[in-house]
Amino acid sequence: MGNLRPLVIGELVVPKPVIQGGMGVGISLSSLAGAVARAGGMGIISTAQIGFREPDFADHPLEANLRAIGKEFKKAREISPEGVIGFNIMVATKSYALYVKEAVKAGADIIISGAGLPASLPAYLAEAAAEMGAAGEKVKTKIAPIVSSVKSAMVILKMWDRKFHRVPDLVVVEDTWAFHVNPWRHWAWILRMWNTRMIRLPTTKRSEELSAW
Repeated sequence: MGNLRPLVIGELVVPKPVIQGGMGVGISLSSLAGAVARAGGMGIISTAQIGFREPDFADHPLEANLRAIGKEFKKAREISPEGVIGFNIMVATKSYALYVKEAVKAGADIIISGAGLPASLPAYLAEAAAEMGAAGEKVKTKIAPIVSSVKSAMVILKMWDRKFHRVPDLVVVEDTWAFHVNPWRHWAWILRMWNTRMIRLPTTKRSEELSAW
């Protein structure tokens, strides 16, 4: 992979442009995510029933899962003190907002979210920062929706722009049959619209960088 350029997301730099998949239940936890991050990739922890090893999981699954988010992130960070480590959180998860906020408070570098349209993800990020008080001012968690079509990408880009005046830090594209025909043609079309402001972006440094991209 020596010829591949690092993946740069704002101030985050992933030396080897590999994003480890968020696989649940019990696969993408601290050991795997920490090892991937230590090797130079992006380590991702899945929150799907993440607390299944907690002693009270059977009786209090939500509490166990939320508690395990911090525990698993801490263990992954011990494996890779400087690597990029984040979470995969499914929108379909019950109490989705609580999972997002707990991941932010744990110190996640990035949250990747799919299995539904993460329409309110920026709001939950802001709420978590507010709940953290002074520490919330240092929150730099990146957010990345998972999309599987041009339509879903357009919807989330316009929605986040209109409601929150921000754009995703990263967009994860799922492979579907529709993109096998000519995948780059579809996404080149989105980027052209971005550049011509048919997708209107807020006037910020980040949006200018994304427009140039």
